[in-house]
Amino acid sequence: MGINDIIDEALTLNPKDRYLIINTLMSSLSEANDDLSHLDKEVEKGLNSKLSSKSHKEIFKNLKSKYV
Repeated sequence: MGINDIIDEALTLNPKDRYLIINTLMSSLSEANDDLSHLDKEVEKGLNSKLSSKSHKEIFKNLKSKYV
């Protein structure tokens, strides 16, 4: 199973479960690198925003180019 398959599968989950996954992944990144703690705000902003016409692939590509 590739990363896109995992993302597609995660997108079928309810918002509460998706948030749990995001929060768990963000925590693991924070433990590995404290410089990434600002991403928590980005995730929260995204969860609270209106629906976007961008695909999840575009959103992750933008985040990756911005922060990695």
